[in-house]
This record gives sequence, structure tokens and C-alpha cells, in this order.
Amino acid sequence: MLVVLESCDRPAQQARRLLAGQLAHLGLLPATDCPERRRADDALLVASELVTNACRHTSGPTRLTSCWHPEQQSFTISVFDPSPAMPRPAPEDERGAHGGYGIHLVDHLSDRWCVVASPDAGGKSVSATVTFPAAPREYAVRPGGPVGGSGG
Repeated sequence: MLVVLESCDRPAQQARRLLAGQLAHLGLLPATDCPERRRADDALLVASELVTNACRHTSGPTRLTSCWHPEQQSFTISVFDPSPAMPRPAPEDERGAHGGYGIHLVDHLSDRWCVVASPDAGGKSVSATVTFPAAPREYAVRPGGPVGGSGG
């Protein structure tokens, strides 16, 4: 999935809503509290932090991409912004009610994250991967929607 969050109102909320739909479509957002649901919530918070950081610290369009990797049972969220400035964790004395926790949360909730400079595009991409504890239901796509092993 690719979304440009240039002109939308509340970009982090929009990113969470879109990714929640994608995770639900993949069978990765169960309604009950379980390890899979907690990891899905982690992925949504990571996405929110990445988008918030990009919008707060840069100007210009922000692109959100996401990808499910079934072989690794992992979900990768990437946010591109036009600034070449690399993110840096805020020192403890700079964290407070108005922020400074974003990269710390991304680091804590994701299994891995990285920053890739894009000199040709004039910016960077920050990516984070969240691994899920169990594979989603068997999944296939047909015209009209998903078909799954749970009778879907």
C-alpha cells in the first residue's frame, strides 16, 4: 500500500485508519486481546509515530508504504519525507508533554528499524518492521474480496 499524506487532515490518524484496514484484511487484527492483536496495535503505534515525526520535523509530502512479508510473518511500515536530516532520539532532558518519545517508541515496539537516505529524491525513508507471533489465516484474493481458511 502507498499513501501520500500531503494534504490530509490529521495524517497520523489517517495512517492508523488505513493500516488498521490493511491489517484486518490480512487477518492480523483480531477483535480479542491476544498476542497477534497486541503486535497489530504495536504496528499501528509505530506507524503513527513515524508519520507524526515526518510531519512535525519536515515540510512537504510524506509518503507511507506498508508491506506484509508472509515468509517472515512481519509487517514493514516505511515513511518517506523530503528532508535529508536524519532522525535522532531526543535526550531524556528534552522529552516531555510535547514530544520527544517518537523514535524511542519505534525502537522499543519494532523488531528493527532503519533510515535510508534518498539523495536522488532529496529526502529519506524511515522503516520499521513488526514481527507477528503467528501466521494469519490462509489468505487468497478473488474478485469480491478475501477468502480465508476460517470460512471467509
